[in-house]
Amino acid sequence: MGLSDQAFEFLVVMSALAFFSYPFLLQAFDRGVETYGWLIDMTNATLVWVQGSILPLVPVALHYLLAGFGVLLVLSIPIIALSLWEGKKRQEHYAKLKQEGKMLPDEQYFQKLRGWRQRWEADFKKHDEAMEAHKKKLKDKENERLAAEQNKKDDQARADKEWDEWKARRQKKMNHEYVKESEALPNEINSLMLCEYKRVKISPFGDTGAAYYWVKTSGNERPEHAFFRYLIRDMVSEHAKNVITNKSDGPDVEFRYNNRSFAFDVETGTNYVRHPEYLGGRYSAYRKKYTSVFILVLNKKLRRKYAEYGIVVTRGKLKGVINSLFSCPA
Repeated sequence: MGLSDQAFEFLVVMSALAFFSYPFLLQAFDRGVETYGWLIDMTNATLVWVQGSILPLVPVALHYLLAGFGVLLVLSIPIIALSLWEGKKRQEHYAKLKQEGKMLPDEQYFQKLRGWRQRWEADFKKHDEAMEAHKKKLKDKENERLAAEQNKKDDQARADKEWDEWKARRQKKMNHEYVKESEALPNEINSLMLCEYKRVKISPFGDTGAAYYWVKTSGNERPEHAFFRYLIRDMVSEHAKNVITNKSDGPDVEFRYNNRSFAFDVETGTNYVRHPEYLGGRYSAYRKKYTSVFILVLNKKLRRKYAEYGIVVTRGKLKGVINSLFSCPA
């Protein structure tokens, strides 16, 4: 098998390099010997010392090594025999225990290890459960704290809302013709006095204790009369539109609902005593003009006296009468 052209060229080049570099290599070797001659001398001396001092000791060392190995072999024979005897006795003992149905020492040891492991696992489990319970307790406390903060915020928001609503109602009532004294501030009462409001103690529907109200009157109008005139107007205004109140001419309150007209008059009993002849003509005109005429008497003793003029209503029946008017079908 011949060489390829590339291989032949490689051999030619390498031969040429070796031929031309040989003198230089010899010159470099001579310089190396001159420079590192001490290292070569020391190496030769070391080899001579090893040859003269160490090599003669090798047979002696091998002799003592073989002697020591023989001694160890002789000493190990009884140890090996004793171990075999102990193993046999142990096997016989284990066979006897197994025959008697008892547990072997190794099994006892492993059972003890299993017992220790079970106790450790139980302790770890108790520790983990305690940690989980502690974490749950902390989480519950945090949830309670957050819930308490949220409840506090909700209570504050509700209180603010109620306060705003109360202020709005109070402002509305302050702009109204009658104001409950317990819902007004001292400076507001002073303003009401300056605006010529009159103070009266009254129970609007007769079902609760009387309370003090500040009422705006017209001329010589009694505060009780003005209070119920405003009260009937407000109650009717919740259901009907275009409610009219009259201070002198006409009924105190008049309105229309479902193509019917209604009139409410408030009577304290003064007109019945002073001008009884005037009442007949006035209520006769009301009956011709309105579908129904209601007379609110502030004293129950006046019911029979005013029964001939219209439908008599007392304070206790006022809510029911007004609600019944707006519950009738069209």
